[in-house]
Amino acid sequence: MDTSIDALSVLSAMITPAVLISACGSLILATSDRLSKAVARTREVSNELMVVEPEAPEHEEERRMLFTQLDQASAMVWGSAPRDSRTSIFES
Repeated sequence: MDTSIDALSVLSAMITPAVLISACGSLILATSDRLSKAVARTREVSNELMVVEPEAPEHEEERRMLFTQLDQASAMVWGSAPRDSRTSIFES
């Protein structure tokens, strides 16, 4: 009886760290994937923003929307609250 209890405790001691390491790896992978998607979307929106003519009044709403999306993406990457579109960090 003592042998089976000892074997069970040894197996538990061997399996627990492997499960925890696997869980940490999965968490890191998911976080990295979300970060790469946010960076890719930010780059895509930034490229779209460069195409929009800066002084064209008909593109003002689109430009404002793109700035808002960039603010939200940067807030997601850096973990801060998104700013109001009137106080965009990308506008000078």
